[in-house]
Amino acid sequence: MKSSTTDRTPLRAAVIGTGLLAQHLYSYSSQDDVEIVAVGSSNPQKLGIAAAEHFGVDGPEITIQETATVLDRPDIDVVLHAGPQDTVWDAFEQCAARGLDVLTTAGGYHRSEQLDRFAQEEHVVRLAERNGARLLGTGIFPGFTADVLPIALARLMPGPVNLTIRIISDIGPWSEKVLRKEIGVGGPLREAELDLFDYVKASARIIVDSISSARVQWTYRSDLLTSTELVSIGPVVVPPGNVAGFSLQAVAKLDESVVDVTWESSLGGAEAGGTIVASSLDHGFNITTRIAGTPAYPATAARLLNSVRPLRTLPPGLRQAFEVPLATVWADNSGHH
Repeated sequence: MKSSTTDRTPLRAAVIGTGLLAQHLYSYSSQDDVEIVAVGSSNPQKLGIAAAEHFGVDGPEITIQETATVLDRPDIDVVLHAGPQDTVWDAFEQCAARGLDVLTTAGGYHRSEQLDRFAQEEHVVRLAERNGARLLGTGIFPGFTADVLPIALARLMPGPVNLTIRIISDIGPWSEKVLRKEIGVGGPLREAELDLFDYVKASARIIVDSISSARVQWTYRSDLLTSTELVSIGPVVVPPGNVAGFSLQAVAKLDESVVDVTWESSLGGAEAGGTIVASSLDHGFNITTRIAGTPAYPATAARLLNSVRPLRTLPPGLRQAFEVPLATVWADNSGHH
């Protein structure tokens, strides 16, 4: 069983996952506090491939290995989980069993309200506490617009704050598989049961976790949007009246304030980007921030990396986002910050 108390610098980290977020973590491999020394995957087709070749960016000369092999390495100090959200608690359990600290940016790291899942998660938390491992979720795609910046604004303003976040994404560049299978673009209108909704819920929850410990009342809305005319969304042709996008909302009502996160696809000429409105309830002023596009992965990856060292000062177990500083500075491969 590993010890999560080493104070060597830099700490040696393993990235679990091979998607865009993992690419950013790999490319930031020359941090002062964290050095990426391994990349793990459960996809047999990616094993043995050079990480730099797979990600298409400069980085350490390492090959992608099977996840269990990476976690069993004696030189790993901390695990950076960038895999799918349905693998979060499996990753937590694997790391907890080995006494390894693990940070994730995938949704699903909050405790479930379902009794059977809650019992399984409770087992993992107790395992982490016994073995000296810390489990932490630091953020979620859409990232910068949907958690890092709203949290920063809320912490800058005195007293309770209302936060209203609206993100509009251009889904045209998304793959045909995602458009058709995950959203239903081009198909008939149906009840909206989107996996994407988990991202919105997780973003809202990470904001609430970071700014308040008050009791929360949640409401959710999930809608599919239809086109009024024949349109093309990426490679998909959408007849009039068929699904052309989505609108998802999560609202948290706290004791004195409200956090409202909405994520929509652009439709009818709406410009992609983000708007954040932070309203100080005690002092009667607002801060409105507009962002062109939806920058996400760089800030999300940066917050995870900058949470590694502070996490190791906390007791073992499932930790909360408000327990680590909101740090979003990172260095690119040229050393610029």
